[in-house]
Amino acid sequence: MSTTNLIQQYFSNSKSHRMEQLIAQIDCLAELASAVTGADYVAFFYRLSADRFLIPVAFSAISEYAALSPESIDEDWVKSPDLLNKSDSTGTCPESSCQANDQETFVRRNHFADYRVVPLKEGDVITGALAFYWKSGSDDKNALKSRVIESLSRAFETSMKSIDEIHSFSDYSMRLSSIIDLFSLPIGDYRFKDFVSELIKRTAAIINVDGLCLFKQDMRSGRLQLQEVVSKQKPDRDFLSGLSEVLVKEDVQFDESFSHHSRVRNISGEFKKNYGAVAAVEISPDKFYRYELVAWDSSAQKLTRNNRELLSVFGVLGGAMIRNAVLFRHAKKARRILERNSSLMADMETTAALADMTSGVAHEFNNIIGGVIGRLQLIKMKHDDEKLLAQMDQIEKMIMEGAATVRSIQEYTVGAEYKSLGSINLGHVIREAVIGSDNSWVTEAESRNIEIQTNLAVSDAIIHGNAEDITTAVDKLMRNAIEFSPDNSKVSLSLVREDKSVKLRIADSGPGIPNLNKAKIFYPFFSTKNTRLSGLGLSVVHGIITRHKARIVVKDNKPNGTIFEIRFTETNVVPDYSEITSQIKRVEPLRILIVDDDQQIREVLRDMLSMKGHLPTTCADGYAALEVLEKQEFDLVITDLGMPGISGIDLARQTHENKPELPIAMITGWGSQLNKSEVAENGIKAIISKPFHLKDIQAMIEELV
Repeated sequence: MSTTNLIQQYFSNSKSHRMEQLIAQIDCLAELASAVTGADYVAFFYRLSADRFLIPVAFSAISEYAALSPESIDEDWVKSPDLLNKSDSTGTCPESSCQANDQETFVRRNHFADYRVVPLKEGDVITGALAFYWKSGSDDKNALKSRVIESLSRAFETSMKSIDEIHSFSDYSMRLSSIIDLFSLPIGDYRFKDFVSELIKRTAAIINVDGLCLFKQDMRSGRLQLQEVVSKQKPDRDFLSGLSEVLVKEDVQFDESFSHHSRVRNISGEFKKNYGAVAAVEISPDKFYRYELVAWDSSAQKLTRNNRELLSVFGVLGGAMIRNAVLFRHAKKARRILERNSSLMADMETTAALADMTSGVAHEFNNIIGGVIGRLQLIKMKHDDEKLLAQMDQIEKMIMEGAATVRSIQEYTVGAEYKSLGSINLGHVIREAVIGSDNSWVTEAESRNIEIQTNLAVSDAIIHGNAEDITTAVDKLMRNAIEFSPDNSKVSLSLVREDKSVKLRIADSGPGIPNLNKAKIFYPFFSTKNTRLSGLGLSVVHGIITRHKARIVVKDNKPNGTIFEIRFTETNVVPDYSEITSQIKRVEPLRILIVDDDQQIREVLRDMLSMKGHLPTTCADGYAALEVLEKQEFDLVITDLGMPGISGIDLARQTHENKPELPIAMITGWGSQLNKSEVAENGIKAIISKPFHLKDIQAMIEELV
């Protein structure tokens, strides 16, 4: 067997130019060793870092011994512990220490008269050996020959270390590729728990240590729970319990040998009695849960730098995969809920599931849109080119349409009040909605000769609501009625009092709604139209009606068509219009503290306020804001709602307790998450939703300060 085949057999390494050079060098060293010592048979052996035994890697022999099987050496004495335990300090294995061992068996079997073994050492550990065999006696006393053998030993050791490094790099690359290949796991083919289990099992095979286990921690309760264990031998309960205690500690220090792995913690010190090495890597899929992957091995050498690197990589990639699996599970859950419920979207379970899926996404979109809108307004203030300003107006209009869609999603998915509700005259709002000059459905009705009949018998119905929302609901219902009505037909709208309530009724002459679809028409993205895409549709109407604590029902309009009836509850309160005034007043320069974790929003607000002569100070989180408030005085605080560490509500509460006279305003993309009473209790005087306009900020400042 050639040196090339031997090395590749043990190192499983593909051919490369560098590897071929090293193999040729080792072949030359073996031949040189044979020539210098006059040995009839020379064998070079090397010890892998993670192996107990030496392995044969190169041979040189005279013709009589050329066919001598390297496997016979391997079987006779390479795996014998005598070579590792009884070699003397000079590197020679004297007969007195090798009596009746496997080396002697090999010598007698092949009729050698003498032999010598030169071990290679690294400290007290033998890493390799050079073995020489003579058919007749050897000259052990030749000092020059001994020095040459010593030099050959060092050259051989250097070459093998280089091969070892090539192997280590190749092995790391292949295992890294295997971890990256985990991304090809089909999430949809597994239940969430089974997916995580399969992920850890495959990772255990790649990392190649005694065991891996995965813990899951609920960030709200702090509870840590064991999710999966993959190990060669079942770990004892004390070990797993000890891991649970260590992982929740906040003062666990990173070991110096792990310092270049920002995600990997060395926790071996807690378990050295039974385990050589224990390491943990944090995996954070979302703000509610985090995972800890723990690897352990009885041999400290097994948790090598490469293994720690792979653990660190898995900490990043595994987190992304688990996060994707969580999102996929939420999507499947929402789909099951939508398919299972035959009732309208007033079903609270469905609404809650959709809110969980969309509220975070909507918040992020609002931050992005808010930053873009703010920058556009700043640019418009600095230019007077009418053509450029007109183009910017169009861009702003399109962006605001996108913001309206995001807002509609929030309004649909959350039953809480999104906009401020006040006392409004429903009769007046409906009349304005019907006769509005910008109603495109009026134009469509005229073009198709569809008659619009109105009966607004009620003119003074006072309800608790929002005029803009009611107008949106009427607009969508009328568009829907006209779209499905045939040409030369009619659509009717009426507002009447009935049974201590006010009933809005919109009827069309279309084909009607099949009973099977009546349970789905308020689902988001459901449509009976023959189009590739569908929008929010009537789901927006349902969200608006729900927030107004009204009730909407669908009936058949005999003989053809559909009727939508909405019942509102009247109040005895006089209509009020306590919206922040839009009139622009002159104010003195104010010291304003801006708190938002989104850099773009902070900078836009800062630039806007600076251009108006104010003195803004910015903070990226609530903790920094509290520190600044202790040291400086401000005329106004503007804070975001959703921030890491401390929320805008908590910041407002602490600020209000310490400085009750200081006005606090909130600018947020989580408008649907706010509760009026909670806002008032914590001293928040005004709320503006993202995206916002400069005029909104100015009006708010003038109202509060």
